[in-house]
Amino acid sequence: FGAPETRPDDADRAVACARDMLRARASLNATSDHPFEVGIGIATGPVVAGCMGSDKRLSYTVLGHHVNLASRLCSSAGPGQILIDTTTL
Repeated sequence: FGAPETRPDDADRAVACARDMLRARASLNATSDHPFEVGIGIATGPVVAGCMGSDKRLSYTVLGHHVNLASRLCSSAGPGQILIDTTTL
């Protein structure tokens, strides 16, 4: 959310998406022989977004402190948890 253009409700939409993802995961787990759980981390702030790599292989990605923070929050989130930073809150 927020790339390539930002909106005032980017953080709200990110949290709503995370909630939808957890609901979808719970629904899939209810009918799966191999259920699994996920945790989600969300951090809000400026990042570098765009195609990175070489002319032979480009990937659209984001880089920066807030990306790293979101990754750490995700690693700390337990099954079914959404962890957010204070800016997102």
